[in-house]
Amino acid sequence: MYEMTQGMFNEVSCYAHLLRIWLRSRCPNHARLALRYAVAATMMHFAHMKGKTSEDDVSDLLSSRILLSNEWKDLQRHDSSQWSLLLLSWSNEVALEGCRQAEEKSASNGMTSSVMKIYTHMKYISDGVALLVPFQYYHLLAKMVASNILLWAYSMGTTDSCFAPLAFVLCTVVFLGMMRLSSALADPFGDDDVDFPMDTWFLQVAELVFAVSEKEYLDGTVSVEQMVAHERFPPRLDHSLHLLGERPSKQKATGHSSKSQASELRCVRGHNPYREMRPIRTT
Repeated sequence: MYEMTQGMFNEVSCYAHLLRIWLRSRCPNHARLALRYAVAATMMHFAHMKGKTSEDDVSDLLSSRILLSNEWKDLQRHDSSQWSLLLLSWSNEVALEGCRQAEEKSASNGMTSSVMKIYTHMKYISDGVALLVPFQYYHLLAKMVASNILLWAYSMGTTDSCFAPLAFVLCTVVFLGMMRLSSALADPFGDDDVDFPMDTWFLQVAELVFAVSEKEYLDGTVSVEQMVAHERFPPRLDHSLHLLGERPSKQKATGHSSKSQASELRCVRGHNPYREMRPIRTT
């Protein structure tokens, strides 16, 4: 469930990236509207799962203008289970219209695919939460645990050992705790302390989407053309550069000459500087 939730948020970020690449220069308002619908779809999806479908429950979305009043009135004409799909369809329609006006029809397939991936993650999450363990199975499991605890109580009560009460208490706590934990993990989108921090994740996704969609390249201080004019690839790499590994500690002299040490660190000429350099020892 965690992987699908994070996968859905990642797809929203990828969708924002596609909108910026293809529509930002010619149709920026189309990109903003399509992205707003996508963000609203994710929020309304989890609002439906929690049963928060009244106007008071979505007041934050209306006040922050993630969802407008006329759009909310149109959504109320449909069942709450269809709200996320409707918003995604609006987002895809706006994005395709932007592609037509920007004369970037080749980008429409990628945007539609990204929208469908978002909906696939939503459908998987909603089905996983809705298809809980049937009550009959849960009732049978509770009966089995109670019977097991009863047999333990009789068996350990007739045992001539001072550790029998302690063992009984520990085993009972473990079994009952596992049942309670399984019930809590069945729906990780609630308001318990062990549930997913959805509000925090929504805020992080909103900030990321805003940064991808609205932030200028290098805050507008330098244009892309200016950076391209002075770019050289690959950059010069120094053998003393250590970014991911630990810096080598200073070792004491071991009697080897500097010439032999330099020959041991000699690398293959003509290698890619972005690949790992393999030292060759001379014989």
